[in-house]
This record gives sequence, structure tokens and C-alpha cells, in this order.
Amino acid sequence: MASSDLVALAILPATIWASLAFVALSTTQTASKLRTASSVKSKRELNKGTRLWVLHGLTTYLVVLVGVVIWGRIQASSALETVFTLSRWPRQFFHGVVLGLALIGLLLIFRRFFPEVQKFGFLILAGVASPVWIRILALLLVAFTEELWRAVCLTILVAEGFSGTQALVASTAAYGLAYFAWGYPVAISEGVLGAVCGGLYLWSGSLFVPLAAHLTLRSQHLLYAVAASSDAEPGDIYRRPHATCPACSTALSLRQVNFNVNEAFFCPACHTRVTASDRRRAFQRWGFVFLSIALMLACFDIFPGAVRGKSDEYWTALVVMWFAGTGLWSILQVIFPPNLECGDPDFVRLNLRDRDVAGIDKNNKSEVAKGEDKDST
Repeated sequence: MASSDLVALAILPATIWASLAFVALSTTQTASKLRTASSVKSKRELNKGTRLWVLHGLTTYLVVLVGVVIWGRIQASSALETVFTLSRWPRQFFHGVVLGLALIGLLLIFRRFFPEVQKFGFLILAGVASPVWIRILALLLVAFTEELWRAVCLTILVAEGFSGTQALVASTAAYGLAYFAWGYPVAISEGVLGAVCGGLYLWSGSLFVPLAAHLTLRSQHLLYAVAASSDAEPGDIYRRPHATCPACSTALSLRQVNFNVNEAFFCPACHTRVTASDRRRAFQRWGFVFLSIALMLACFDIFPGAVRGKSDEYWTALVVMWFAGTGLWSILQVIFPPNLECGDPDFVRLNLRDRDVAGIDKNNKSEVAKGEDKDST
């Protein structure tokens, strides 16, 4: 591997490690505040250093972005031209969004096998307590910078004679090393993300496919962090309060709510039998049909061989569609949390409760009337 290739791979990890070394070793007041904010244990404490982390993080990734562009111009100007191919980019971006949803669904299913994160990442540190436009800016800058760096590195390594697998391993190792300072759980999860995004670039040959997938995944992570309770710790982002029991007003987590619209479940606090509201069940039933059709058409567009008799692409499209549906469901469940009510499914819609109440009222009235007759006699 040439020294210029090593420089390209080192731009991202070296810059991030240098920025974190400043935070860890500097004796300035700014570094002290950044250290305090990076070691917080709950979301409530993030407000103390959010502004400083926004400035520090944006500066770090701007340095990486400028470094990649300058290196590309000096050493390999054709790499940037190859990466920035704008033909059919809207369609490629759409494909990336669908594949990003599939990646979310895949990570949600296998998240239990990953070690629990001990620290809040940069996007959470900078975005949770910041205005919306700051969150969007940080999200776009981080995702675009990382995917541009990855695409340039992969393009150069392949041009130098490395195979796609070798180039992918090298870029993934450098990407995981960049986040190793946040702890090995973050390094592992980021390494998986880097491998997937690098594979998408090599498969599609377009920067916009992995960029859209990266943006979709980061958006879901930031959305969960924003919606999490104020007491949430770094490992609790996906265990946020998700719904409220209508009987005792207890906040129920994602794992305590049964999302099967045809089944009721018992509140773990008061043991009341609850289920999703009638409107929510109707929306989820019909929404599932329309979204499944839309995702199926999108996956068939990504894998056109699925409709041409190629069995491997057909089954790949179905698997991607299933994971994408899981990822989209996870986002919609946060944006539109379920409204719970007491009773079994369709209990209210069948007016059984109204009939029971009417019968009770009728019995009460008859008993009152009998009592009055006895008093009059």
C-alpha cells in the first residue's frame, strides 16, 4: 500500500483522535467543559455542554472534509470526479433511503448481540438539546463527510490494484479506529455501519446510495434520542417510554407494549388489560397494506432482476422489503406513539362497554325505584 493511500485512510481517524486528544489533555476551560459534557450519564445533563460540542464537532468534521478534498485534488483528482457522478442521483438517493430502512430493521433485530454503549455519541451530544436546524446541519455534515472520505478511499484503493474486499476491509478498519476512543461498543457498531456503507458504494458505484442509507440510520438514532426520557442513559435510548397506561398513567417502554393490533396485554404496573385504540388499529392495518405494496415496488426497482425471473434477486428483494418495513415501523412508532385504552381489541367498537354500562344503569334505577316504593309504603 502506497504512503498516499495510508494518508487518505488516516485523514478521518487522525482528525477525530486529534480533536478528542484536545478534549482529554487540554487544560483550557473549553476542554474542561467538553470533558464534563462527554462524561454525562443521563440525557438531562446534556444541556451543559451542547453548544460547545456543536462547535467542536462541526469544526472537526469540516477539517476532515477540507482534508479529503485537498488530498483528492493533489493526489488523485480523478477520484473526486468519479465519486461525484450526478447521473440518476435522485433515484439512487431513493434506493439508499430504502436500504437505510432495511439496515435499521437489521440492526434493531441484532442489537441485543451488540455490547451496550457507555457514552453518548457526537450527534446526540450536539443535537439533542440544539435547535432543529443545528441537528439537520450536524447530521448532513457528519454523514456527507464520512461517506465522501469512504468513497474516495475505496476508489483510490481499487484503482491501485486492490480488490473490492481488500479495500473494504482497510476502510472499515480505519473507520472503526476513528471511533475507538468512544469505547469498543461504539467502534464495533460503527465498524458494521462502515462495512455496510462501503459495500453499498462498491455495489452501486454511487455516493448517493450509501449517503442516503447513512442519513436514514443516523436520523432514526437521533430521533430516538430526542424522544427519549430525560433520565435516559446512553444504553437506554432504545428503551424510552413509548406509551402511557390509560388506567394508572405509567410510562411503558417499547418492550412492554404489545404491538399486535389483535391482542391485548396487561400493564406491568397495575395489571389492567389494555390494547391499542380502535383508530390506531385501523390505521395500522390499512397502513401496513399500502406501505408493504410501496416497499415491494421500491425493492423490485432496486433489484430489477426480481421481476425477470432471477430467483436470487427475488428473494433478496423480499428480505430487504421485510427489514425495510421493520425499520420504517420503528420510526413511525416514535413519531406516532400508540394511544392505549382499557379492554380487549374491538371491545369499544362493538359497543359492548356501552351495553354493560346501560345494563348497570338500568339495574341501579330499578333498585332505586324499589327502594322508593318500600319507603312510601
